[in-house]
Amino acid sequence: MIRYLIRRILWAGALFVAVTAVTYVIFVVPVDPARLSCGRAASPDRIARARVFLRLDVRPGRRARLRRPGGVGLPPGAAVDHVHAALRGALRPLRARLLEALGEDCVRTARAKGAPEWIVVRSHVLRNGLLPLVTMVGLDVGIALGGSVFTETVFNLPGLGRTLVGSVRASTCP
Repeated sequence: MIRYLIRRILWAGALFVAVTAVTYVIFVVPVDPARLSCGRAASPDRIARARVFLRLDVRPGRRARLRRPGGVGLPPGAAVDHVHAALRGALRPLRARLLEALGEDCVRTARAKGAPEWIVVRSHVLRNGLLPLVTMVGLDVGIALGGSVFTETVFNLPGLGRTLVGSVRASTCP
């Protein structure tokens, strides 16, 4: 058992060092993604077109939107990827839990009493089915906030994590 714990602690330390090194390289080494994607021998015109294609020409304070053929606005690509990954991880268990909740005794009893379907779904199925989703969202928010505290403190970046650390040190609530 002790050997297992030592091995886990050593792997955790190695992972910590690797993640810190990668994060350091990402934030400290200046990189132009447009120049990297075009190659070393690319013309300035081609690099400018790559900047537009990669949406690097938009200032950070402005809201950029991509347009679908139907005219529906989408947020920039990175945000869509993060939302898609989060939804994919949350919707599968949610669907399974909702299908499981449809077969519970309270749902059958409510239907047998003659309650309308929307009341059965709202009062019984959704209440029981959303519990795992609320738990997962709470855990994800805690993990994200803890990661931001660590990253912003180590690399001296401004943000919510740094504000939280400052308020804890000053004994105030944000």
